[in-house]
Amino acid sequence: MKNFFLAAALLFSAVCFSQYSNQWQKVDSLELDGRIESAGEIVQDILNTSQKQKDFEQFIKAKIFWYKFYQVNHEDSDQFILKDLNQSHAQLPVPWKNVLQSYKGRFLQQYYDQYRWKIRRRKAIENPDPADLATWAEATLQDSIRSSYERSLQQPKLLVSTPVEVLSELLEPEPLNRKYKPTLYDLLAYEALKYFSNSSHFPPVRPEEEYAFNEPGLFEASAEFQEMQFPQVAQNTSEVVVLKTYQQLENLHSAAKDTLALVYSQLQRLEYVRENYRGDEKWNKYVNALDRLSQKYHNSTAAPLLLYTHALTYYERADQKDENGTLLHPTFNRKAAELAQEVVDKYPGTEMEQRAFSLLSAIKSVHLEVRMPEYLLPQNTGR
Repeated sequence: MKNFFLAAALLFSAVCFSQYSNQWQKVDSLELDGRIESAGEIVQDILNTSQKQKDFEQFIKAKIFWYKFYQVNHEDSDQFILKDLNQSHAQLPVPWKNVLQSYKGRFLQQYYDQYRWKIRRRKAIENPDPADLATWAEATLQDSIRSSYERSLQQPKLLVSTPVEVLSELLEPEPLNRKYKPTLYDLLAYEALKYFSNSSHFPPVRPEEEYAFNEPGLFEASAEFQEMQFPQVAQNTSEVVVLKTYQQLENLHSAAKDTLALVYSQLQRLEYVRENYRGDEKWNKYVNALDRLSQKYHNSTAAPLLLYTHALTYYERADQKDENGTLLHPTFNRKAAELAQEVVDKYPGTEMEQRAFSLLSAIKSVHLEVRMPEYLLPQNTGR
């Protein structure tokens, strides 16, 4: 009897998948033909069916398509979509409501980018209507975007255990990067980090509330970095919000023992720190951190990623010159080529081999640089 119910459940899942698959194929075909209204009708059917069956993955996918088609067919659609988003995510359980919270953040961010010049001229009012975007000043809108992304990351342990096969197509358009972001938390966290990393999205702070960003521990291994504490007065700055998000990412992947995702998150954190660090010897600290990671994970699935990152780091600084035009790092191109060649030799057929091969081509390509005087003196021959 147990086997019978298992077989029945599998059959039901297969039928549902086939049903949705056929419907989505029709939606794609109709959209390509410009028949948006007909495509929207099928999406509405998917919405109704998935809601009844509590198939939240399909429901969210259909919602996002429905919003897209609604924007095409209706002017001033932003107000309606915001209202529907608020109603929809309130009815969904975690983690599905987190996905719509992230989408709400993106939606409001796109609205801000589109009407930035108008929004910046609005005067702040005491009690803006939460359902009326036209009453939101810039600070209100940015606060709503930021809180949407923050809410999308609530209950991280549950997000880590959620499969992302259907949603990954919507949340992560680059298929090559999906293996580095294996969980729903990864997809939502990296989406939020795009917003958090821009300090202009945060309210201005007084000089004493700024984060100094000069602690050497920011370049340390994951275990040490996860233990770092940040000044209480700087908790709401862009830099601290970003760093605490990376702490959470590295903590979750350390617990799950997912080497590739852990190394990827460390590399992203180190790159962010390298760009923003205000202390001494930034470059040396960054390279030493890469060296430690490479030694620790040289026999793991993350080894080709680390080798390529190391090679790219040398390549990006190889052309730096002093005020006299002399190369500051004459050996960096050779180091980059050696590391890239190691990727090609040891990891054939991988994504990193393709990237390393492209890097080698760039390093070895021949180019001619010509310098000419910008101005010629009268009666003198130009070269």
